[in-house]
Amino acid sequence: MIMNINQLKEKIKKLKRKKFKIGLCHGVFDVLHSGHILHFNEAKEKCDFLIVSITADRFVNKGPNRPFAKNVERLKILSSIKKIDFLFLNDDWTPIKLIKSIKPHFYFKGLDFKEKNVDVTKNLIKEKNAIRSVGGKFIITKSKLLSSSKIINNQLGDINKD
Repeated sequence: MIMNINQLKEKIKKLKRKKFKIGLCHGVFDVLHSGHILHFNEAKEKCDFLIVSITADRFVNKGPNRPFAKNVERLKILSSIKKIDFLFLNDDWTPIKLIKSIKPHFYFKGLDFKEKNVDVTKNLIKEKNAIRSVGGKFIITKSKLLSSSKIINNQLGDINKD
């Protein structure tokens, strides 16, 4: 179910009153692959309700013609995954405002964020601080590491060329 921020905040408030654990996965999720599915499955094992937020198209900066799949398509594909309870289109550079607004119990990232040198923007540090500031826990899942960028660059090439 795709929600706006007000719907999401209200829903989470009700679920928290009932003592349900809320988890959040955030990313671009461009060209969904088995690594994403495994990531969501592992995250869902640790929480009762899983929210997946995606970075809005205009904030995706992963190369030319990216994202490969636009907002609507990425949300549509993600909405078919049963482990995901709620979807959110994050219209910001980072999920920090979202984390502070909905205050999930858990914030999940994949193995690609385990190494400190990948955080060139320093956003991951800010995301970790944001989840901790609301009393949540930062968790790196252990699911198989794959890369949408590598799939797009190596296997799909530039299909938008004339």
